[in-house]
Parts: sequence; C-alpha cells; structure tokens
Amino acid sequence: MGILEDIKASVAKSGQSRDGIFGVKGGDKKRVRFLNDISDGQKIVFHDKWEARNAPCGKMFGDKCALHNAEGYRTRDQYAWTIWNYEEKKIQIFLFNAGRVSPVPALVQMHETYGTLRDRDYVISRTGTALDTVYTVVPMDKKKFKLDKKALKKKKLFEMIQNAFDSASDPIEDDEDEDDDSDEWGEDEDIEEDDYDDEDDDEEDDD
Repeated sequence: MGILEDIKASVAKSGQSRDGIFGVKGGDKKRVRFLNDISDGQKIVFHDKWEARNAPCGKMFGDKCALHNAEGYRTRDQYAWTIWNYEEKKIQIFLFNAGRVSPVPALVQMHETYGTLRDRDYVISRTGTALDTVYTVVPMDKKKFKLDKKALKKKKLFEMIQNAFDSASDPIEDDEDEDDDSDEWGEDEDIEEDDYDDEDDDEEDDD
C-alpha cells in the first residue's frame, strides 16, 4: 500500500463507532439531536494510554479497577449524553472529553448562546487524526423534534458504555486494535421502554 492510500485508510478508520457510541470518521459529518441537556450529562472516568485501548474505570461499575494505578495509564473524565443520530437512525451515546480535541467546548458555547441544546439539530464534522483532529459543530435552525425518542436512564447508559469498551476490571492488552469491535448497533436494539428517561419533552414550538 502506498503512502497516500495508507493515509486515507487511517483517516477512514478514525472515528469509527463502537456499539451504541457516536463517532465521526475523518472527513465525515453527521446530524444529531441531543435528547438531554448539558447539565443532564453523566461524567465517566476513563483510563487511557497512548497506542492502547481506552477503558472506563472499573470503579464506575462497582468493580475493582485493574488500570486505576497501572503504569503508563492516565485518568481523565469523559462526558456522556443521549443523542438521536439521523444518518444511522438510532439512539446513541455522545461520549467525549472536554479537551482541545473534542466537540464538547463548542457545545458548551452553543448552550450558553441558546440556553439549551435540545431545541435544534447540530451537525458534527471531523477533520484530521490524533492530535491534529478538529471537530466542528454547526447549529441548525430552531425546530421542534418530532420523533418519539427520549434520553436513556443512567443505568442503561452506564451499561451500554461498559459493554462498548473493554472492562478495566480485567487487564487490557496494549496491542489490541481499538476499532476491532466497531460493528453497527441496530436501531434501539436491546433498549426497553423502562430504559428511557421519563422526563417530559418541554421543548418550545418553532418561532
């Protein structure tokens, strides 16, 4: 494989979704609707290491954590919200840290501007890879969400995150491919009615 083909393959591979976790490949964009607001998100503690697989801390799920003090692994927070992904026609978890290489800072600004994330769609795009990754967040016009979709309850959200990543309760091999388990997740698969948040939709009608 030539250098150009190798670069294109790396860009295409980056941002692939794990089961139920939102992801954007390099050079791609997706339109989403947030089903809960900034203040309703959940903080998820992760351990990660360069060129190794990320994993949520086992203590988040009431287990002992094999990576809590593991050499070379750092601990940082990620934040999770429930979204509707229009392209894939499914509920997913929007899971990112709040650092420089993340769409979260832009979303915080959107929330400060509009007072909510739930009153419009957003187009999330990505360019670059690794530390050169840039996310762009474009707000659409204010519009009432007409689909009968609700945010996931905390228990279901945690369960899906735990299933999507290797459990830090067990040792993780550093040479595993981070995108090996990126099969698509069927629309609302394995989500029961009781897994949704009961909060009423209080979005305003279109102006």
